[in-house]
Amino acid sequence: MEDEALRKAAAAGAARAAARAAAVGGDGGSAGEGGKEGDSFVEDEYNTLQRFPPFRRRQTRKEEEEGGGGEIGAAAEQEGEEAMISRALGAVLGSVVGDAAAMGVHWIYAPDELRKLWEARRDEQSKKKKEEEQQKEDEEVRKKEKEEEKLQQTEDQITAAPAPAPAPLITTLKNNESEIGLEFYQPPRSPFFSYPHGRPSPYGEQTLLLLRSLHHDLGLRPSLYARAYAEQYGEGWEGYRDASTKGFLRRWYEEGGGRVAGARDWQANCFARLPPLVVGFGGGEEGVREGAGGGERVMLRAVEHATRVTQDDDRAVAWGRGAAGVLSRIVFEKQTIEMAIREVVVALRDPQTPLGEEEGRREGGREGLQEEGAREEGGREGGKEGGLDLARAFEQVLFLGVEEEMRKDVCETVARLGKNCHLPNSLQTALHAALFYTHGVSFSTKSSSLPPSLPSSLAPAAVTEQQQQQQQQREEKQQLFKRAIRAAIREGGCCASRAGWVGACLGGWMGIECVPEEWRREVSGFDRIKEEVEEIVRQRRRKAQ
Repeated sequence: MEDEALRKAAAAGAARAAARAAAVGGDGGSAGEGGKEGDSFVEDEYNTLQRFPPFRRRQTRKEEEEGGGGEIGAAAEQEGEEAMISRALGAVLGSVVGDAAAMGVHWIYAPDELRKLWEARRDEQSKKKKEEEQQKEDEEVRKKEKEEEKLQQTEDQITAAPAPAPAPLITTLKNNESEIGLEFYQPPRSPFFSYPHGRPSPYGEQTLLLLRSLHHDLGLRPSLYARAYAEQYGEGWEGYRDASTKGFLRRWYEEGGGRVAGARDWQANCFARLPPLVVGFGGGEEGVREGAGGGERVMLRAVEHATRVTQDDDRAVAWGRGAAGVLSRIVFEKQTIEMAIREVVVALRDPQTPLGEEEGRREGGREGLQEEGAREEGGREGGKEGGLDLARAFEQVLFLGVEEEMRKDVCETVARLGKNCHLPNSLQTALHAALFYTHGVSFSTKSSSLPPSLPSSLAPAAVTEQQQQQQQQREEKQQLFKRAIRAAIREGGCCASRAGWVGACLGGWMGIECVPEEWRREVSGFDRIKEEVEEIVRQRRRKAQ
């Protein structure tokens, strides 16, 4: 049915083009020339390639003081760059894994159904655990029998052999490792689409499409991104098309593939797909924010252009810019999730900042958008402001995530704010889950290199101890990632956008090592996705050298 509608739109567009050509006595120019009423693109923006800017890691003042100069300072700078790259990879791949983990129960809103799925998963894991324990017990018995047989070979061996050491206890696992979640649920149960295990959700598919476009074009050219979008989601697409995608395709086919802008839509797509773009355009050189050559202005312009391809709506652009501001501060300025949100609140209220500039520019047209938002959303929380009071919405996340008197867990927050695809709640609940599980948590950032004065006789022991500490920290990060993603998923509703953004924030904060290996293996094409992100990072590093 949807493909038939697209064919009709294409036929209608061709008829209008022929009529225009007849009216002017010629071919009427290109099908999309001059755009269409309501388009927010101008010709040079739509067809101009915005290349990736070079990035430099911004050291904090404390790091600059500790780094000093000479060899130690150079080592600190190198380590800082590697950590930043790890965070950049973690932001995109954490988003991809979090989204795919939620796909199986995405858009399930009924608590009873989610409970049944959870109980089925619990029973399945309980049975599997018992089988594993029985297998280990059998192995220990066989091992003990072999040892006893060996000891009985000679009398000397019997008298000289020490008592066999007790088998290691299985109970050394951390408590949170035994948590039961709905991640990668098999078979997938979403009532709106039927996808195989390991495939991303519809939100994740848009994220990967943007990543592929950025990787292929070495930057963002809206016209090429629009064409790639139309080619993927056009006639013959075997997957889900959301409202903004349908609106975009309708206009694309009507205009014959000419210059078009997206639908009037401002749902969760506007932030859920952004991690690849933040990694491609965020984190300019120190002091570049106020200029036109890089930094936050360049990133925010890319966010607007990418958003308007399918969601030509000021509200979608505003929320996308705010979300990108948070993620870029986590990845490139090494901010905690809490501090990144606080800084964005301040920036939104400061007309001298790139984020604040845009807020001020929209003040004149805000009243009409507020009224429209209230009509569209029927008075839902945030709707009476048209969803445009970003600073207040982010402050609410802080109140619910860290303030002692108001702090709520993920379940309570989702119940209070909502679990659908609308804004502000879809972004608020995602940020809250990321904030709730990271508030008050810290990890050591000390260099992994040995002190130059360490005696060589002690080096192996120091390395072993350090490796153990690093392994322990890696496991702690992965358990934290799992707990946060599971919490984001188990409340259901629009859980893929929620879990994807939680994964982006935690991956951007803790680095790629927090994304569990066993979860990566569940995602179809993960290695190829990782290579595309790494190539974008290499392109930016090369420009910075």
